[in-house]
Amino acid sequence: MPSNSPIRRRVSILSLCLKWILPFILLLIAILCIWQSYHAPVTKPDEAIALPLLQNLKKQYHITSGHIILVDFSKHSCENRLYIYAAETMQVEYSGAVLHGNGRNSTDQVPEFSNEIGSNCSSVGMYKVAEPGRMRIGYPCLHMDGLDSTNSNARIRGILIHPSIRVSLLPWEMKGRNFKLSNSSNGCFAVSLHTYNKIKNLPRPIYLFATKL
Repeated sequence: MPSNSPIRRRVSILSLCLKWILPFILLLIAILCIWQSYHAPVTKPDEAIALPLLQNLKKQYHITSGHIILVDFSKHSCENRLYIYAAETMQVEYSGAVLHGNGRNSTDQVPEFSNEIGSNCSSVGMYKVAEPGRMRIGYPCLHMDGLDSTNSNARIRGILIHPSIRVSLLPWEMKGRNFKLSNSSNGCFAVSLHTYNKIKNLPRPIYLFATKL
């Protein structure tokens, strides 16, 4: 076949696209997704339910300062279902997506909850966000202590707040959509890198309450 044949030229152009142009486009998409996560508008839960709940939690756990993170597992996982509240003002400062655990009979949309060691399930209840650390794969993380009977094994189970590439690449809140279950969460609160940094830099104390509103 002649070296300047149309077929050979098309193959060369296709190889060039696969080698350079496609990775560039994927990188651009990733950058746009991360940029969007930093500029997404703050959303709120149903505050007719959330605010009375948070006020009761403040009294029950003697919270007078810092922040309370509310996670509403009744919402889809591609929606904003993590809300950061200032404990004093009860104002939402930030919202974002968070994954649920992949254990037992959990589905993409509906998590099964368990406090059992090895269940890989999410646990509901009140947590106190503890010291920062680093996971075996090198990701930064925040350790958590469970304050209720429903999540008392959080420290033993290694339940963490940690960043996830999958959540970080969510371009925007997608109503009615869910992430596929994966090892991105074996019960941990896996969030975007932006959300993780937001939580890590909050004034302490930081509490997290996971529930279904």
